[in-house]
Amino acid sequence: MFVCVLRIDGSPLDERDLLDLRQRMSRAGGHITVSVNRGPFGALAASRVGCAGTSPSASQAIVHGGAIGVGDVRLTNRAALQLQLLSSAPVRSDLELASRWLIGHGSVRDLVGDYAFVLWSESTGVLTASRDAFGVRALFYAASARSIVIASHLSLVADERAIDESYVADFLAGGDISSDRTIWANACTVPGGHTLTVRGRVLSVREFWSAAEFEPSTEPARRSHVEEFGAALSEAVRVHIDDARPTWAEMSGGLDSSSIVTLAHSLAARGEAPRALDGTITLFDELGTGDERRYSDLLATHLALRNEIIANAWAWQDDGEEPPCTDEPRLHYPFFARMRRVMRVLRDAGCEVLLSGLGAEFYLLAKRGYLSDWLADGRYRAVLADLAHWAVASRRSVWRTCVDELLLPRVPRPLRPHLCDPAQRTPAWIDRKFARRMEFAARFPVARQAAVPRGRAFVETTAADVRVFGGWLMRDFHDAGIDLRYPFLHRPLAGLGLRLPLSARSRPGATKWVLREALGGILPEEIRTRQGKGGIDSRIAWSLGRERRRLEDILRDPVLGRIGAVDPPALRAAVGAAARGSSTALVPLMCALALETWFYVRSGRWTVPEHPDRGVPAGISGTPGDTRR
Repeated sequence: MFVCVLRIDGSPLDERDLLDLRQRMSRAGGHITVSVNRGPFGALAASRVGCAGTSPSASQAIVHGGAIGVGDVRLTNRAALQLQLLSSAPVRSDLELASRWLIGHGSVRDLVGDYAFVLWSESTGVLTASRDAFGVRALFYAASARSIVIASHLSLVADERAIDESYVADFLAGGDISSDRTIWANACTVPGGHTLTVRGRVLSVREFWSAAEFEPSTEPARRSHVEEFGAALSEAVRVHIDDARPTWAEMSGGLDSSSIVTLAHSLAARGEAPRALDGTITLFDELGTGDERRYSDLLATHLALRNEIIANAWAWQDDGEEPPCTDEPRLHYPFFARMRRVMRVLRDAGCEVLLSGLGAEFYLLAKRGYLSDWLADGRYRAVLADLAHWAVASRRSVWRTCVDELLLPRVPRPLRPHLCDPAQRTPAWIDRKFARRMEFAARFPVARQAAVPRGRAFVETTAADVRVFGGWLMRDFHDAGIDLRYPFLHRPLAGLGLRLPLSARSRPGATKWVLREALGGILPEEIRTRQGKGGIDSRIAWSLGRERRRLEDILRDPVLGRIGAVDPPALRAAVGAAARGSSTALVPLMCALALETWFYVRSGRWTVPEHPDRGVPAGISGTPGDTRR
């Protein structure tokens, strides 16, 4: 946790300028470890009260070469940078290494890893703040006529009196937030892959890395692509395992997380990883298609790994404690009891690093915007052939596939709601005036694809998805002292994935083809060849009925109704319909309920029953692969 402030007129700070920031940091649970007050610039760095362990990426502050740096930095290419610096001086942290590199006129683009930091030069008065390419680490700022405040947490910079309506509209349309907005009107976030620079009174934000830079190869997929991708993925897993800190991994039973777990185990067995995994954790649900135990148990047994299980948790579940007052709203917020249980299990087991399987969907998933690109290039036969193949693989008609992939992005906006999937239509519970004022229909993915230049749909929509990814990431783990890492977001691996031929990424009936081929002979075939993945729609509908009284309280006087974003009676009716299993747009509805729950908790209205009825318990046990048994 860190925060810094700069007087843009160059006048010196006094202690009163830092007093409010000290108080905010204290309220956010930070124990201040470093305080710097140097002319017009001041900074505070803190550890989180109650966090287990000390992370190399924990907030730090350094003074070097007439510059002051503060931030969270974990570099995966530290050895290469140290070699190029040609300096014998010891480097005590990755923050210091990044600062030395930039002071020596290196580029922030050369830094590979997860980071959010601020560097201020005492001699030039220039402030630079950078955030890693995928926005894994958070970085917020708020500017006034007198100063700019930059911090790792939104609560350290925001004036929480005015809500940003554009952010609310993005959230309600499915959660893909504009990359520079926050829930509060006066505060912004530095987008992933961007650098904020302050020179006097001039503030600028510039992009240093974008997925739009990478064009897919036009050559056919070859075995060499599989070998290159497999080697890059192994390296990504290796550099995300910490040699000195207990490392666990998520294991859902899906292809992505299973790949990370299997490669980590394989690397350790060959002596190529800093350490073996200390355990894995699986979340599953017995309702509907949510039970993935068949696959997670298979892998845990196959690798003889300890696996902790969190079962049958539900949204708005009372666990005897108030929900956490998090820094930002998230779609998963109503599952606070589950997340709290996960973090408690991991902390009790000694976990300090957790590997996640998220990230591969950005460059390996079946995003078929390329069909409209081919159509624009006149490749009609290829378009027709792939349309037929995708229709068979998705078990939909060729006409429906043609509408979704080719027609929708190009038809006039008034006609689009009649053709698109119900999940991409403006819900009836959105206030009509709000929908018109905020151009709500333009915020859905199909509308964003329509706005890109012809022939660039695949590249630009992929880049747009990457830009909003940071808004989906969980900060809870990092704040609890667990370093959540994403090997699939290792920038060299992602760059390679973005350059692969389309046929190597995903094919009809064989999504993530290159990943499946790279794991041949390593990952159990039942997992490697499986198609699709379980979901929790059934549990969500069950939760809406199970927690009916709680939701009635939350929606009695909703904040979203007060600001004119939703029609409260219509929203309550939609919740009732979804609880009965008749909703056609569950994601936007859950977005509205997640955001309203977040407001409800922050207002102090949540009450914990004296004897909470927990109903079906969120169970925990070891699988057959648990080595403790």
